[in-house]
Amino acid sequence: MASNKDTLLASAQKLIIKGQTMRAIKAYQQIVAIDPKDMRCRQKLADLCSKAGHNSDALESYEIVAKNFSDKGFYLKAIAVYKQMQRLDASQVIIYQKLAELNEKQGLIANAIAEYRVLVKHYEQNKMLAEAIGILQRMKGIDPENLNIRIKIAELYSATGDKKQGLKEFDDVLVFLREKQNYFKIIKLYEIFMPLFPGEINVGALFSEACLKTGQFEKGLKILKGALKENPDDVEILELLSDAYHQQKDYSNEKLTLNHLLKKAEENLDYRLRYICSCFSLGEKKRALNELEEWKEAFFAAQRVAELKQLYERLYKSLPGEERVLRTLCSIYELSGEKDKLSKIISKLPGEAEEIQLDILVSAPDEMIDDSIMGDGDDDLEEIEIAEADLIEELEDYAPIELESFEESLDELEEIEELEEIEDLIDLEESLELEIELDIDEPEDAVLEINEDDIQESTDEDEMVLALEEADFYLNQGMIDDARRVCLDLLGKAPDNEKVQSRLAEIEKKMIEAAAVPQEEYIDLAAEVMAATQEEEEEEDFFNLSDESLDEPIEEEVVSVEDAESYYNLGIAYKEMGLINDAINEFDKAMKNPTRLVDSLGLKAMCLAQTGDLDGAEQIFWAVLEQPELGKDERIGLQYELGLFYENCNRTSEAFSVFEEVALTDSGYRDVATKMTTLKSASASSASSKKDRVSYV
Repeated sequence: MASNKDTLLASAQKLIIKGQTMRAIKAYQQIVAIDPKDMRCRQKLADLCSKAGHNSDALESYEIVAKNFSDKGFYLKAIAVYKQMQRLDASQVIIYQKLAELNEKQGLIANAIAEYRVLVKHYEQNKMLAEAIGILQRMKGIDPENLNIRIKIAELYSATGDKKQGLKEFDDVLVFLREKQNYFKIIKLYEIFMPLFPGEINVGALFSEACLKTGQFEKGLKILKGALKENPDDVEILELLSDAYHQQKDYSNEKLTLNHLLKKAEENLDYRLRYICSCFSLGEKKRALNELEEWKEAFFAAQRVAELKQLYERLYKSLPGEERVLRTLCSIYELSGEKDKLSKIISKLPGEAEEIQLDILVSAPDEMIDDSIMGDGDDDLEEIEIAEADLIEELEDYAPIELESFEESLDELEEIEELEEIEDLIDLEESLELEIELDIDEPEDAVLEINEDDIQESTDEDEMVLALEEADFYLNQGMIDDARRVCLDLLGKAPDNEKVQSRLAEIEKKMIEAAAVPQEEYIDLAAEVMAATQEEEEEEDFFNLSDESLDEPIEEEVVSVEDAESYYNLGIAYKEMGLINDAINEFDKAMKNPTRLVDSLGLKAMCLAQTGDLDGAEQIFWAVLEQPELGKDERIGLQYELGLFYENCNRTSEAFSVFEEVALTDSGYRDVATKMTTLKSASASSASSKKDRVSYV
């Protein structure tokens, strides 16, 4: 049996040399009949059938070879065979499916995606949308960050009427883009999906944020105002609106918006801080101070002293004689341990230094008392007594207090067995404060009452101003009914207030003007989203929903060592099967990892030479040889290949020169000595021939 097979094989090879393809095919058919497991001979049979134009026979044999390779785990070899089949008959969908699956198994994701794309297009053209979605879902599984795939899935879900799944894909992509802060593509995503899901996509905060982040302030504000009209209590929209005004340096509207926002989240210190800063920006220092004084304890409690310090120091520069500023700065500097600054501030109130120091001890936050007097709260009784003595000494200079009664109270305290808790000292301080208040002269009490009335009056006025600002906020957002409602509420509380009456008259005038002119809906959010943003699109490579969108190249990443090896080996398999262009494509991918750069370039040069691109091949050879980091073995191997290249191009002298360099490095390298002898002989023969011809002439 073996002898008969060998005889047939020898006969077949002779027939191939003679160009007798059909007889060679018959010989190989007999060989595979004798030994069906000989895949080498079966593949040769497929090659001969392909050459003869017997495509169906070739495909049948290739299919057996490819399946055999795949079953044994030789995926690269199987891919090369299926690729050859694809060249013979590109209409067979199953081949694309097999190629995609094999590339996926080999970890060649880009190749798998390319094959799956063809399947998607095929199923779409044949209205097989469920099958197309199935392939796309598989593509998403192996390349989850490919947005074209996700969008295509949503598009097809929309086409099948499955809006729920389509919107889920939209939301998933939106979350991904927001995490990446790719606001240009967020805008584009809305523009794509609005026509697919009309009336089902909520346009609001996120789209507005994207507009603002991409510099489209006017568009962003229009969207925000429209969204706010539909959701007047949406905190996220209000935040973005205040940010937009701030970016445009429209501090007046920023303050109005923050005032409205604080009505929804009064305890939010971030909003409060931004509101105070907007007052500063508008030059409203007194308003800023009133806000700070009202909320400073909350900032202290939240351990945001640094921000308080910055704002009060700013106030100190513009209001240097304001007592409230000085007193709070004293507390801040005492808390932060800045003694020099504390002394400087105290000195700004002549004759009241001791009073300020006492106020610090009595009214400062607990943590300040702990640090300046009590330490850790676990100190010895002696240290506490020293603190008490210091306090008594300060009181002697402050007010005509009956120290005897005070000392008696201290004697009573000393009878307590242990005085370790901080609360004991705080109680002591409170009793001292009470005695001081009782000993204050009557005129001073009268002054105090007047100050409280002034404060109450000022507070009422501030509340009125804030309420009017609320009306202004609604008015500026085009929400006239809400503005009128606020003013009517105010008028019920203060019917004679001229400011409220004036503002209400202004609002009603605007309402009459608006009623006189037919008005469309305030804003068509969908129309705004669909408005063209050509300038931004030109700056970004947007995805789209055309059939070609899935053909866009995947973002290039650094190819791993494993992938580079796979691409390289696949390139070799393609090269051996004569699929030169496919081989070049794989070598291009492999060379993106340094481990296969040189090898891939060398093989690409050989492939280019096979395609007839001799100039391109030569340029690549020399480009690689000029690399300083090229290793000795790599260099000598490439030089040898370059010599072969010149030899095949009949560039004898150049070939000899390159082989000579190889011999100088390693005289025993392959058959370089024989090559040099042959080329030298050919060169001499050529020279002699030329000489004879000249002599003859």
